[in-house]
Amino acid sequence: EAIRLFRTCLGLELKGEEEAALLILIGNCFLGLSELEEAEGHYREAETAAKEGEDKEGLAAALGNIGLVYRKKGELDKALDYHQQALEIDKEIGYREGEAADLGNIGLIYQTRGELDRALDYHQQALKIYREIGGREGEATALGNIGLVYLTRGELDKALHYLQQALDTHRKIGRREGEANALGNIGLVCLTRGELDRALDYHQQALKTHREIGGREGEADQLGNIGLIYWARGELDKALDYHQQALKIDREIGYREGEAADLGNIGLVCLTRGELDRALDYHQQALKIYREIGGREGEAAALENIGSLYAHKGDPDKALEYLQQALEIFEEIGAKLEIETTKRTIRDIMKSKEAAGG
Repeated sequence: EAIRLFRTCLGLELKGEEEAALLILIGNCFLGLSELEEAEGHYREAETAAKEGEDKEGLAAALGNIGLVYRKKGELDKALDYHQQALEIDKEIGYREGEAADLGNIGLIYQTRGELDRALDYHQQALKIYREIGGREGEATALGNIGLVYLTRGELDKALHYLQQALDTHRKIGRREGEANALGNIGLVCLTRGELDRALDYHQQALKTHREIGGREGEADQLGNIGLIYWARGELDKALDYHQQALKIDREIGYREGEAADLGNIGLVCLTRGELDRALDYHQQALKIYREIGGREGEAAALENIGSLYAHKGDPDKALEYLQQALEIFEEIGAKLEIETTKRTIRDIMKSKEAAGG
């Protein structure tokens, strides 16, 4: 309905900046629907309109949003380039809200790459600006992003502190998508702590909201998270069903990072069932995608899963090779829980080797 109304407005006599603003709004609607090609097309039109109308604020917004499309496609270098162009313009014209958004988007790219210190720095810069200008929605988003960095680092109390602040703020301002994301992220903290019932409740709340607002990427994320809970409970058929639902959506919307996560999760179910060759195939597919999009944390997780598979297959040398690669990445990105887990697995395999005279 929003797209229809915005397109009606495009038929009116407009100035360049008004046309650019409407095109960006239409693009945002398509982005929310995960229709990436349509979104990019409208952002490109907005870029042209903004240039013709010498509208620097509109140009920065269009460039930043094109960056969002590339990030969802997994093309991180291109995404970073567009966000940096947007940041440069917003700083030049003194548009602080735009500057904060650009900083946060750059932080998300470094987060995906596993450069957590750089990501945290950008998110903290964004948070500072949002608080100075009273941008509550941006503040909530920045708080959530900081919480996710701490979650990746394994600093769960800090993660929960920031994520709860994000949830409270999103609820106060009535931003349902943000609320759903925060609920899901708190669920991940509970899952990491082994609080499976609490985690399931948070993820189900998040899933319900994403479905109500038509957020397909969020819906897929929560389906995958619920699948992980059922896997942890040993309810493998349910787990597989949820992961396959998530994979179907992520492939439909072209969300490659989500697709890789789903493939890895299906691999975990196959491993638990003892279907080692199938599990290996899924983890290798996940590893290939993570490497193509530069997702360092995901790459490390896939390497760890492949290493564990080779250990189950009775090939300790290959297992150690993959686990060592995973450990190196986990140490680079500062993922504390994963570092401890991987080191423990390596020690166990080495002890088994020694006991067997290997």
